[in-house]
Amino acid sequence: MSRLLEVLGLKTYFFMEAGIGKAVDGISFYIDEGEVFGLVGESGCGKSVTALSIMRLIPPPGRIVEGKVIFEGEDLLKKTSEEMRDIRGKKISMIFQEPMVALNPVYTIGFQIAEAIIVHYPDVSWDEAWERAVKMLERVGIPNPRRRAEEYPYQMSGGMRQRAMIAMAMINNPRLLIADEPTTALDVTIQAQILELMDELKREFKTSILFITHDLGVIAEVSDRVGVMYGGKIVEMGDVFSIFDEPLHPYTYGLLSSLPKLNEEGKNRLYAIPGVVPDLLAFPEGCRFRDRCSCAFLKCEDDPPMIEVKEGHWVSCWRYAEDV
Repeated sequence: MSRLLEVLGLKTYFFMEAGIGKAVDGISFYIDEGEVFGLVGESGCGKSVTALSIMRLIPPPGRIVEGKVIFEGEDLLKKTSEEMRDIRGKKISMIFQEPMVALNPVYTIGFQIAEAIIVHYPDVSWDEAWERAVKMLERVGIPNPRRRAEEYPYQMSGGMRQRAMIAMAMINNPRLLIADEPTTALDVTIQAQILELMDELKREFKTSILFITHDLGVIAEVSDRVGVMYGGKIVEMGDVFSIFDEPLHPYTYGLLSSLPKLNEEGKNRLYAIPGVVPDLLAFPEGCRFRDRCSCAFLKCEDDPPMIEVKEGHWVSCWRYAEDV
C-alpha cells in the first residue's frame, strides 16, 4: 500500500497567560491508502488537537509550531488558506463528535450536504447537487431521505444526525476521513450501526480513516493499526493485534487491564491506573507517565525515544532501550 498521510514531529502548542500548553508535542505516524489508523487515549491527551492540526483548524491561542503533515506528497502546513479550503471537504473530510454542534441549526440537512458539493464543484447545478445529497442520505441508511433532506438538525435523533454528518463528509468521496469520537454520544446499538456503516463506506469509496476515540473496544473492531497517546505524545504504536496481545508501554497495559472481563469469576474490583492525568501546563520532565508508572526508574527523568521493539511495533519507554 502506498503512503497517503505522514505526520512528522508535529507540535501544536497553546500560548496562554498561565503558560504554554503542549497539547501535541512531537508526534509522528502515517496512514496508508485504504487503512484505518486508530488514535486512542484519555480525554485531554491531544487526539482532537492532532485532528484539527491536520485540517489546519487550530483556534487561537493555539498554533502549530513545528513539524510536517505530508498528504499526497505535499506538506499541508505550507499550503495557503485558500489551498486548504479547497482540500477540506474534498480530499480530507472530518466527522465531529457532536453533530448537533457541528451542523448549522438554521439550514436544512439537504442544503448543508448540497452546499458541500457546490463549494468544491461550482459547475454542478443546485438541482443535481440536491439529488446527490438525497442519494447519499439514502446510502447512509436514513429512511425517507427526500423528506429528511428538508428537515433541520433538531428534528433528527442523535443517530440520524451522525448519519447525516457522515453523508456530508463522504459526499465528495474524500481520500482521507478523520472521525473524531463519532460514536461517543450514541447508545450501544446505534454505535454498532454507525461503525458498520463506516466500514461499508470505507470499502465502497476506498477511503483511509483516522479514527479517534477513547474506547478500546471500538479501536479493536475498526482499526488496522493503533497509536496510543498520553500527555501530547504517542507512547506506543503498532498493528491492532500486537497492541492488544502484547502491549509494551505501561500505560497501554494499564488501559487494557482496566477493561472489564466477562470470563472472570467473583467480585474482583476493576483495575485503575493510579494517579491523575498531568496538567497540560505542567507536564513532568522526561517520560510524562513516570509519576503514575509502577515500572519507573531513574532514567525515566529523561525523555524516552521511540524504539522499534519488533517490526512495526514501536514504544516510547526506556525499559526497551538496549543502552540503558
